[in-house]
Amino acid sequence: MPNFDRFAIVRVGSRGAKAFEFANQRVVFNITKSDQPTPNSGTISIFNLAEFSRDKIRNIGDAVELEAGYRQDTVGGRLVISADVLDIVTEKAGSDLITTIRLGDGVEFLKSLKAAYSFKPGTSVKTILTKLAKDAGITLKSLSGVLDATYANGFSEMGPLGDILDKLVGKLGAQWSFQNNELQIIPKLGSNDSPVFKLSNKTDMVGIPTRDVDTSNVTPTPQSDGWKVVTLLKPELGPGDRVVIESEVTDASGIYHIKEVTHSGDTFAGDWTSTLRVRESSNA
Repeated sequence: MPNFDRFAIVRVGSRGAKAFEFANQRVVFNITKSDQPTPNSGTISIFNLAEFSRDKIRNIGDAVELEAGYRQDTVGGRLVISADVLDIVTEKAGSDLITTIRLGDGVEFLKSLKAAYSFKPGTSVKTILTKLAKDAGITLKSLSGVLDATYANGFSEMGPLGDILDKLVGKLGAQWSFQNNELQIIPKLGSNDSPVFKLSNKTDMVGIPTRDVDTSNVTPTPQSDGWKVVTLLKPELGPGDRVVIESEVTDASGIYHIKEVTHSGDTFAGDWTSTLRVRESSNA
């Protein structure tokens, strides 16, 4: 699609307050999201902001959102990421003044939240997770597909949120991550319950799928090795989502879950793509 059809909107502000919106500048972004507890990360660069506008981007820890899409798309912009501001740098590059925001997803929750919990014998893990998320003000995405378990002797724990999540989610044989500042818990090496998205050489894919080998695994498995797929920008695709690949020139055709995705874009030129690393799902 022509470059002039692209658009991106950046919103920055204190969490819970009205955000300041940047909608008419050149925006370049590179956002990587994975299904691991390590916070999703990336950068958003906004070109040639006036001093008044630059002053609106000054607080570490503020909320930042990025939407992107095509102007003729009736759905409009789609959320690329909702995260926390980690760093802000403004620098000169030729005739341009570029303000770059470095961000992290769920960082403020993991950094600041500590908890102390005690539950009676027989309490289910899902009950504890629901209570924890509610107390922390975190949206807990669907737990469907994850088998529940109970603490026969009760549960008592105190410490950082991430440590407590490791213990609870580990008992379920599942994995957790923050996706757009929401807590996602899915089966280990598995997928969430979102609708399956179809990717085809005839429509969305750029080039052909290539093998993606995880060299950290001594003994490869269907879940450790997979495929790398490049598509036109699809911000709606995230870690844990299911995709069906239809490829006429490789043996990649099948159903997979997204292990990692990198959304890259420039509203003026160049990249406007999503690069997926996909694996076979344990619960597909």
